Amino acid sequence: MPEPIIMTLSEFKDATTPDTLWKRGRDSYLRLVDLSLEKFDKFRHTQLLQDKKYHAFRITTNCQIWLTAKAGKSTSTASLRRPIVQQLGRQAWNFLQYWEFAARKAAKPGGFGNLQSLRPGYAAERSLYVASGKTQNPISGSYMHAASEDPKAADIIGTKSFSQLDDLDYQFLDAYLKGSVQEVDPMDPGSMAKTELPRAVLFLNKEERTKRLILIRDGLLWEGFDSKFDSAPFSRAFVIDKYGNLFGSNEIFDNSLSFNHSTFNAGMDVLCAGTITARQGQLLKIQNNSGHYKPTRDHLHNAVLLLNDQGLDLSAAKVIVGEPDPLRRGKMIEYDYDNAATFINNKNATPSRSVAEP
Repeated sequence: MPEPIIMTLSEFKDATTPDTLWKRGRDSYLRLVDLSLEKFDKFRHTQLLQDKKYHAFRITTNCQIWLTAKAGKSTSTASLRRPIVQQLGRQAWNFLQYWEFAARKAAKPGGFGNLQSLRPGYAAERSLYVASGKTQNPISGSYMHAASEDPKAADIIGTKSFSQLDDLDYQFLDAYLKGSVQEVDPMDPGSMAKTELPRAVLFLNKEERTKRLILIRDGLLWEGFDSKFDSAPFSRAFVIDKYGNLFGSNEIFDNSLSFNHSTFNAGMDVLCAGTITARQGQLLKIQNNSGHYKPTRDHLHNAVLLLNDQGLDLSAAKVIVGEPDPLRRGKMIEYDYDNAATFINNKNATPSRSVAEP
């Protein structure tokens, strides 16, 4: 994966300079952006990574300052400059995401232990993806389950594997399953109804995944240079990969593709998966509710410990552990910890409350 490109000061000035001579003045906020980009340019072609990262961070900060200061401006000059400043900020942010990912991988090349694989049935997603040379989005595990467990759909499949089905087979399955499956997957950012049951599941490649790496700044979750992660009052899917990278997104993906926890890490093993709720970057809730991975209490505990070590403010966070009900087969019990510190200090501590699935 190539290092993300940040435009040069010359390119930035060319793009943000109006044709009209008397409109070419550069305000104090824009000059701050110029200055941070000028300093980045001095290190652009060197091996001094820490200096480049520092000035890339300054670029993101100064772009954010300019956008905030000019938020209410609708002049032709502000309208010309706004998308360019946004583009520069995103480029610098992607640069920081790239090197954060690389640093964690270099620090722990083998990754963490006690990882969780896709549970049986869903693991076929990863197998199909690898078999395609990692070029095609695989058949959704949810689609496979629905087709395999329904007698009428199974008649269509016969003895074929999903990779052997032809387009006509899939057309019959699509038509049948869309009218018969009645469930909604709460993991989907857009609450995508499974009555539509998209056939393929979205798998992100490394470059796409890295752009959805959530960074922790000043104890808060940031998904962009100018946007804190904010999902409240709803929850959003997350995974933490084996290197300790947290991936999540508020993006509404194309409804022609299914969105699962396997989406972020292309079906590879994870340290944990589930959902998080945050308001303006402040983590409010984290839980291990992933049907694709079924992470345990241990996996969630390792995830919370890791986020705490990475500097995330957990003072307002609730931890919810979902585990199988020992007395009722197929049912779950949620154990709520209103204080994340209690769970951090003792993963088996007495919860604030427990709620049994109806």
